[in-house]
Amino acid sequence: MSDRTSKVTPIATSPDAGASNPPMPDFGRITSTMMNNMSAMNGRMMSFAQTSVQNGMDAAAEFRRCQTAQELMDAQMRFAQKAYTDYLDEARELGNIIVRMSSETVEVMQAR
Repeated sequence: MSDRTSKVTPIATSPDAGASNPPMPDFGRITSTMMNNMSAMNGRMMSFAQTSVQNGMDAAAEFRRCQTAQELMDAQMRFAQKAYTDYLDEARELGNIIVRMSSETVEVMQAR
């Protein structure tokens, strides 16, 4: 045996030695938690994309009905304000899902 291999010590030399090693996290529950939340995020994003497209089409129809430049500017302002509010609300909801996913994952890790 070489000097290097003769100096290797076993990990568990006594019955208590394994007690200092933390148990492995429950990867199945962590994966399930993350996949459920990622699925919720995906659903929100798909729904938001559909709503956004529909809002754009509705705005285009409204723009075509405008008779004056002022009406058009007002319609564009309403569209921009609604889009801003919708994006802000959606970002907040996605942030809530991310926080929930992180919290649930930490809970699983600490449950042992």
